[in-house]
Amino acid sequence: MSAPLPASCPLPAPFRIGPGECHLWDLDLEAPLLPGQEALLDPEEQARAAAFRVPLPRRQFSTTRSALRLLLGAYLAQPPGLLRFCLAPHGKPGLAPPYAEVGLHFNVSHAGQRALIALTADHPVGVDIEAHRPLGEDGAGLAAMICHPRELAAWKALPQAGRLHDFYRIWTGKEALSKALGLGLGLDFRQLELDAPGFPGLPPSQPSLPGGWQLHVLEAPAGYSAALALAAGTRISRHSFHAAAFPAAVPWPATGNRP
Repeated sequence: MSAPLPASCPLPAPFRIGPGECHLWDLDLEAPLLPGQEALLDPEEQARAAAFRVPLPRRQFSTTRSALRLLLGAYLAQPPGLLRFCLAPHGKPGLAPPYAEVGLHFNVSHAGQRALIALTADHPVGVDIEAHRPLGEDGAGLAAMICHPRELAAWKALPQAGRLHDFYRIWTGKEALSKALGLGLGLDFRQLELDAPGFPGLPPSQPSLPGGWQLHVLEAPAGYSAALALAAGTRISRHSFHAAAFPAAVPWPATGNRP
């Protein structure tokens, strides 16, 4: 696992991304939205948002999804409200035709008041962010559900004060890799050992890349952990998302009939 990435970089001027690059976008879900930003969601997305009975997860979904549309619209030079999505067999979202042919990959994660959106031009990517919550009395049981046996033994040997952070380091790393692979809950976290030589050491049945996978521990606000999984050697730049920067970058408002 690599060293943490720098906190932020200059914006990618014309919203272009090339082979071997990853743009990682940080979102503050408490930041103001553009007027009508949530109207970018299509009817299915609006129904999903409305199904949340608690305000926080509703805002997490609608803000992150509309921000994803703004970003993808900027990179593709398309009206963000007209983009269409599809789901892979294990539920990983991607662009639907005709936009899928462009080869732009993305992945999204949100927790608490923060979200991350990762984009790559030529290979799958996975990102995860989690807000720390106390593990409670069943911390060892939770750790046993995600840890390789050697990881679990090392985790149990930690002082109590270090266990929470290490639990989320392991969890976010494995979530990010599982999302990059497009496996969702289909990957047994207990088979992976993050700190083993040659990580990730995936079972032969799992997808691989010519240069292998690489996992990055991301800098995150206090009380959060985050990780990014992508092709080894990818150049990563990190950017702060500000909705107000987008009206000049994409057609706005996005109206009309979706294809």
